[in-house]
Amino acid sequence: MPAGYFDKLYASDEDPWRFTERWCEQRKLALTVVSLPHLRYARAFEIGCSIGTLTAELAQRCDELVAIDTSPGPPSMVLALALLA
Repeated sequence: MPAGYFDKLYASDEDPWRFTERWCEQRKLALTVVSLPHLRYARAFEIGCSIGTLTAELAQRCDELVAIDTSPGPPSMVLALALLA
């Protein structure tokens, strides 16, 4: 990917993959969360958090959560979602 690809993508669309709208993305998220073997975790590290849909779910199950992304836009949205969780 060229430098700045994701920055440009998120600048033009806050949810370019439609994580919050598409049924298949919502189903994939639900299956991912239900497949976690434990109800609670002391710590978690999510790489490539995008707009934070999984991050918001993980925040409810983790004592500490670090979520990162290559683009500076999405993590600020993730922080807002995590604070609301």
